[in-house]
Amino acid sequence: MRKIIITSFNEERYGFAAWFRQVLGTPDLERLHEAFPVTPETYYPTVAGLTSRLEARFGELTEALNTFFLEVVEPIFGPIVTRQLVPTPRTHLAVSDEMLAVEQEMLDTKGPRAFLHQFYFERRRPAMFHRDRDYGLQMGTVNLWVPLTRVFGSNSLWLGGPDERGADALPVELSPGECILFDGANRWHGVVWNCSNVSRVGFDVRFYPMNDQSYRSQLAWDEA
Repeated sequence: MRKIIITSFNEERYGFAAWFRQVLGTPDLERLHEAFPVTPETYYPTVAGLTSRLEARFGELTEALNTFFLEVVEPIFGPIVTRQLVPTPRTHLAVSDEMLAVEQEMLDTKGPRAFLHQFYFERRRPAMFHRDRDYGLQMGTVNLWVPLTRVFGSNSLWLGGPDERGADALPVELSPGECILFDGANRWHGVVWNCSNVSRVGFDVRFYPMNDQSYRSQLAWDEA
């Protein structure tokens, strides 16, 4: 399976979580769904509104992001040729729904593979997993994914390999102050309905390292 890089950072130094709390008007990002309750029917328009609110003010984080790349990302990959100018904000709200409660129980008891097979691949839920190259992202681009809450199970990003269309995906587990870097162009990745009762908030940035060999060595296929 493709490697990923998990790295830690001092969240208070960059102030990302405090900024998100201020813009979204909530003291607790993990309880964001209490301020913006959603059902499967209202999830997408609600998240679109929150995304627009965050994108409109992301320029306020430019200096912090520049420092973050200098101190956290470049020591791993070296100089960056280019990066996404406006990060993509992510608000994956916990959804209130009786059927999703059944799915959460299945995830807890049977594990992620059985959960995905029964509720996503047998039912063919649309467009939950993708590779960024299928949307025009060039090879050699690295995805930086920065959650600002706990991530686990159904509230997280799910990462698979290159060949199973996401059927082999597993949820990433991180704590605040941790982020991951991965090859989103080639790895199938996506999300499932968040039935965890913990909302996930954060952002991601795509960037292109100057040293292509650095990318290949850091995220190359394992031989085993």
